Amino acid sequence: MEEVSTIRQKYGQTPAEYLHALGLFDQCHVLLAHGVHLSESDIQLLKGMQGGVSHNPVSNLKLGCGIAPVHKLQQEGVMVGLGTDGAGSATTLDMFEEMKAATWMQKLQYGDPTVLPAKEVLKMATIHGAKLLRLDHEIGLSPGKKAGLILINLNKPHLTPLHQLESLLAYGVSGADVDTTIVNGKILMRNRKLLTIDEKVLLQDVQIRAERIVQSV
Repeated sequence: MEEVSTIRQKYGQTPAEYLHALGLFDQCHVLLAHGVHLSESDIQLLKGMQGGVSHNPVSNLKLGCGIAPVHKLQQEGVMVGLGTDGAGSATTLDMFEEMKAATWMQKLQYGDPTVLPAKEVLKMATIHGAKLLRLDHEIGLSPGKKAGLILINLNKPHLTPLHQLESLLAYGVSGADVDTTIVNGKILMRNRKLLTIDEKVLLQDVQIRAERIVQSV
């Protein structure tokens, strides 16, 4: 909300109105972060824009920022992708947690359990994110693209029984259930063992660096 107040004081407009007045929505591929404080009139300005909105629900929840009008944006044809906003503000980079938070927030906000269904939030976490980052021509599962795959172990008590796969992925799976990751044909993790990184050394290094950052603040 602070950013909105600052722009209003300086330009007499909302951030969306200011960017629209500059012609950015017509001339550029714009990726708007969060979109928590978009008004109804702001959303109308975004219709037909190149790019879209990066929704970061866990960060928004943790910091008490508010709830982005994802359902309304989608109704108006604005593309919405899913992000984490980084470990500093969300404390987690688990995209499965982001999917849960995104769909639960919208259902609660609109009082409708059918809002933002599993298939749609899965698209937000995959193809829509790729399009917003302008990487959809490079990554994906089409011939000639750099395929990124994850294998999930569904043989677990909390993932049983399996009735509808999309719903289980969106509402039940967590990052810890990912067994194998493959990027551009290269296996990076198999049976939850990292193959290209020394995990023990990495964790030690991360802890040291994190402590340095905190001490320098």
